[in-house]
Amino acid sequence: GEAVLKTMLASTASTFKTWDYVVAKEKMIFDTLNMCEFDIKRHVFVAEGWVPKRDVHKVDAALHDVKLERGLELKPILNLLDSRLTPPTHVPVTAFTSGFQALVNTYGTPRYREANPGAFAVILFPFLFGIMFGDFGHGLMLAMFGYFLISKEKEWGDGAGLNDMVQMCYGGRYIILLNGIFGAYVGLLYNEAFAFPM
Repeated sequence: GEAVLKTMLASTASTFKTWDYVVAKEKMIFDTLNMCEFDIKRHVFVAEGWVPKRDVHKVDAALHDVKLERGLELKPILNLLDSRLTPPTHVPVTAFTSGFQALVNTYGTPRYREANPGAFAVILFPFLFGIMFGDFGHGLMLAMFGYFLISKEKEWGDGAGLNDMVQMCYGGRYIILLNGIFGAYVGLLYNEAFAFPM
């Protein structure tokens, strides 16, 4: 009996990763389908969602690509609906602004059509950091570390496979660079390098 159990567990262990992946994928598919309405008469799923106006063509293109890829007869239909509901906030970010925006979002996301504090944080956060930090030597080291992380962008991409601590620093690489530059500049004004007067 124990030998049979061992054999069964060994065969299960060898296929577990595949099973785990398939089950996770199926759960994601059904979770997405549960957000849709099913039209019984036409036998189609109906989904509603928010998309920025300039990205509507991307959604249409993605639906068209899926039709070709799956060999579907019917083309998915995309209808633009008028709504009186307040749209959710969409703040477009670049690699440079994403770290600052993430910092602002920890305090709260701006409402639709509200001024985005992330734009001001790009310059004000490093400036205030520099006033607080104010050391030429340490600021230069911080700026070099930020520059090093930025130089790894092509190699590391979005930083998905990195260690948690490194991933956090990598996400804020532009913040680190600017903080270092401002810290070094204010350090010159304070006449301080590595905590010693110059």
